[in-house]
Amino acid sequence: VVALEEGWDLTAQVSSVSQLLLDPYYRTLEGFNVLIEREWLSMGHRFTRRNNHTIDDQTGFAPVFIQFLDVVHQCLNQFSNAFEFNEFYLEFLAYHSVSNRFKTFLLDNEYER
Repeated sequence: VVALEEGWDLTAQVSSVSQLLLDPYYRTLEGFNVLIEREWLSMGHRFTRRNNHTIDDQTGFAPVFIQFLDVVHQCLNQFSNAFEFNEFYLEFLAYHSVSNRFKTFLLDNEYER
């Protein structure tokens, strides 16, 4: 169990990176999708608030998910043979997490989606 103070963002980052490094399943395309679905989407990461997609929220842009993708990118650069996906897939996820093209990253929880 991972529980951090102010845990909305840090918990998802810490648990996702640790699972990615410890279990080779999460370095496959299917496993990485499962990881993002479970740790970021199902656990209620606040994509709308962090990407500043609301008019009344003045918290500013806080790209926590982009920061996680950057960590994955750094690991991918160092150990490229350990990953089943490439940089293009990470760039695709980063772009569309803020583009609102797909509803996957649009709102703050599953109920709103």
